[in-house]
Amino acid sequence: MFHIKRAFEAYIDGFQEITMIIPKSNKQTEHTYFNLVHEHNQTRLPVSSRVEFVSFIKYTVHSPNTLLLDQSYEIEDEFGLRTDLQVGGVIHSTEFDEKYAYEGNDLGATYTTDSTVFKVWAPTASKVKLRVYLLTDENEKYTEYHMDRKSNGVWEFILNEDCEGYVYTFLVCVNLIWREAVDPYAKSVTVNGKHGVVVDLSKTIKVKKATSPSIERYTDCIIYEASIRDFTSHPLSGVQKKGCYEGFFESGTTFNNMPTGFDYVRSLGVTHIELLPIFDFEGVDEENPFQSYNWGYNPLNFNAPEGSYSQEPKDPYVRINELKTLISTYHSAGLRIIMDVVYNHVYDLQTSHFERIVPGYYFRQNENGLPSNGTGVGNDFASERLMARRYILHSLIYWTKEYDLDGYRFDLMGILDTTTMNQIEEELLSLKSDLILFGEGWDLNTSLDPTQKASIHQSHKLKKIGFFNDKFRDGMKGSTFSINEFGFVQGKRNNDSFDDLLTGSFGGI
Repeated sequence: MFHIKRAFEAYIDGFQEITMIIPKSNKQTEHTYFNLVHEHNQTRLPVSSRVEFVSFIKYTVHSPNTLLLDQSYEIEDEFGLRTDLQVGGVIHSTEFDEKYAYEGNDLGATYTTDSTVFKVWAPTASKVKLRVYLLTDENEKYTEYHMDRKSNGVWEFILNEDCEGYVYTFLVCVNLIWREAVDPYAKSVTVNGKHGVVVDLSKTIKVKKATSPSIERYTDCIIYEASIRDFTSHPLSGVQKKGCYEGFFESGTTFNNMPTGFDYVRSLGVTHIELLPIFDFEGVDEENPFQSYNWGYNPLNFNAPEGSYSQEPKDPYVRINELKTLISTYHSAGLRIIMDVVYNHVYDLQTSHFERIVPGYYFRQNENGLPSNGTGVGNDFASERLMARRYILHSLIYWTKEYDLDGYRFDLMGILDTTTMNQIEEELLSLKSDLILFGEGWDLNTSLDPTQKASIHQSHKLKKIGFFNDKFRDGMKGSTFSINEFGFVQGKRNNDSFDDLLTGSFGGI
């Protein structure tokens, strides 16, 4: 990662608190005050605390005035060395959310035939640009537009022309470093998710409503879980378009005169099909999808359909229409579609669009200031922060309205917080009362108060959200984590809980 060489580091860790990190390699390390420099004015700030570490000394000072993130400041030590004042730990504070959280639902690209309004939430940025690409086989040409800072840390640019099909990204400058990021709200993307694409959703097909009657009780749902790729990729599946959206609803396929694929699942008597992740994910080259394999738990672009399942991954409209046709076909057959969502982490923290736009905000930190890792993949999404919570909520509302999905299964739901999950329940059930919500309520080691985790131990706080039952799973087939702990199918018979497991246990506890 690009690094700027500074005499020392200075951070806004609170709206009136500044932290200096002075390397012991500096000639002068003993300080009694620092000067806050703003628009040629200096304010002397006496040192309020000093803590010595192995290779540096940490100083803290306090400003009499509130520090504003849309202003530029410098810090000068008493020996004349200066450095820029960077945005630091202040972004983790409740005050930051209260001051900068944006309540609008129009982030991303809002398209009309006359103009497109581009908006990105980047409150810690000093500058933001919109980059519009002209992609050719030879190179990537682009035009850049300086975006205007509006209220609550939102940056905006209005391009007064028909922008349908325009390929774009955002360039964000934070703490003097420029980073390029795909719009987290992009509704479709270029191949392998490298750029956002402006699409006119009115030109995509409309999903047909489900023909089956509403399920009155959640316990009447019979859910069949499947991967788009795995469902049809076997050589003997009889499906022509293997491993893709269109193959998932291909009819008339057989093996030894027995139905396969779509016709097979229709014959089972299930009520819902749960699709493993269908949002854009990392790990598979969309132009060569069968050269690598991934189930899809590597989130990249949460609001765009995955391109490796499409017949034409380079066309931003085709992947949308193929997925909508899949859902419509199952709805017409009396089956409903649940989407497996993975809002608990991203594929890679450092290259994440969220991290590039607002570094340090969207992911939890542990007591040492390092990324929290309850997910086991190197990052935990900080759902308790207002804009992280609102992103999840707006994303789910978008999928529900645009794709008419019938439910969501939350991967590692225990990473998320109960307030977020309750808001999801309230908003989504107001849109679709028979929608089903459930997830993995594991109690994971993330840096969130245990009473706030959406874990199975907090199920009493989540009235209409179901939980995976790992006690049933482990009791039947053996422990997932220990090969020495056998289950019923492995020969263990002396377990008093089997009757409870078979007749339907509650909560897995």
